[in-house]
Amino acid sequence: ASVPRSFFVGFMARDGTVEMRPSRVARSYVRGWFSFDCLAVASDWTEVLLDNMAYGSAVRVIKASRVTRMLRIIRLVRMFKIPAIVAELDARIFSERSLLVLGILKNSCLFICLGHLVACGWFWVGTAGLSERSWVAAYSLEEETLLYKYTTSMHWALTQFVGSMGVQPQNSLERSFAVGILVFSFVSSAAFVSRITASMTRLQMISSGHDHQLALLKQYLRNYRISAKLTLRVMRCAQHVLELQSKNTPEQDVSLLAVISEPLQVEIRAEIFDPVLAAHPFLQRLGRMGQMAMRKICHSATQVLHLHAGDLLFAAGEVPKTGRMFFVMSGLMVYRYREEPESEDEFRSEDEEQQQQQRDAQQALALDEDSPLGPARPSFRTQPGGGGGG
Repeated sequence: ASVPRSFFVGFMARDGTVEMRPSRVARSYVRGWFSFDCLAVASDWTEVLLDNMAYGSAVRVIKASRVTRMLRIIRLVRMFKIPAIVAELDARIFSERSLLVLGILKNSCLFICLGHLVACGWFWVGTAGLSERSWVAAYSLEEETLLYKYTTSMHWALTQFVGSMGVQPQNSLERSFAVGILVFSFVSSAAFVSRITASMTRLQMISSGHDHQLALLKQYLRNYRISAKLTLRVMRCAQHVLELQSKNTPEQDVSLLAVISEPLQVEIRAEIFDPVLAAHPFLQRLGRMGQMAMRKICHSATQVLHLHAGDLLFAAGEVPKTGRMFFVMSGLMVYRYREEPESEDEFRSEDEEQQQQQRDAQQALALDEDSPLGPARPSFRTQPGGGGGG
């Protein structure tokens, strides 16, 4: 069923667009994986037919077993799809740390798979019967379990890359196979080690870079004798920002975004900010009426602002240079219409000041002079747990 379905599955073009036209999709599939899929499906059906056939002689049974082995080998063609699946998985991961860890896991799995293939080849050489002496017979493995035979072969295969063991070749074919594997392992092991080392070094650089920045910040606060309470808040805020940057890479740090076409940049920012701005009824209706206008707003009139727990976004009496709207992308924000005074003296002085402001503004605003509170004092503060605004 996967072959007919593949004729209707779109693909990603080189320019980054998703191609969904049936003719283009079918042409791409026929030129690509169609022949391999047909070969794999044919091998499956041939094996089923051979299993259900009644053989009249031992020769046919032997031939059928050989054909079955060849068909099982043909199934390995499906492994060529693994890089495409891994590439799609990489595209869904946005954290650099996660990508590096995934790269280390991929190299480790590839190393184990390569060892498995070498182990199978080594065991086949020892059981092929091409010589009277073999390593399987020399070490009396004929009566051992299949698990013990496989683990012994796997142990020998892995030691060709690093280490050594007591199993040695017993004939010229086994010796030639071992020499070839040694030459191959000399090159492949260097490639595996270099890749894993590069990934580990990159992880260490990321961690050391963050530690260096935090150390410089702590030294700066110590030099200017900042109080311990404020220092703790600043350090927690800095760590919070570094965590956010590791999970969500800032746009200004991605140099390739300036290279791609502007329409693609507009689509990227639209997917980021359109769901956030849709919380406002007017912008939601505007997005339904005209997507281009909403995309322009997302592209040219939005920016991300990171806040820490307890940060004050704006307070009473603050006049911004330009009008702005704030939308919560993550976390929790609290709008306080009037802050409660911390003490009774503060309440009395604040109340007297507000009553004086009320009396001064009566002529212009005609306020009720019996009001004990006076003008309201709005503020916008983050709750513990952090938050972000856009």
